[in-house]
Amino acid sequence: MNSLLANVLRKRGLFTEASSSHALHCAKAWIVRALPHCTSVLSVKGLRDSTLVLEAQNSIAAQECTILRESLLSALQEECPQAGIREISVIQAH
Repeated sequence: MNSLLANVLRKRGLFTEASSSHALHCAKAWIVRALPHCTSVLSVKGLRDSTLVLEAQNSIAAQECTILRESLLSALQEECPQAGIREISVIQAH
């Protein structure tokens, strides 16, 4: 079933978009599990050039996310290998 869906998405030119969307969803779920106290101040902004961009509303959330960045990257590479995420960038909102 999974390969059938992937084939249909490729045929329609939507595979990359669907893979990225799935990775963003997985990143949000990981934040809820790993950093539940930061869910209101940490958001997933997008995926650009194989880099997942996270935005923190304060320096504490940015620091906590930066500390766990490798754990998130490993989880996403395992759960969403088709998204091709190679690094994670944590930016602080102004």
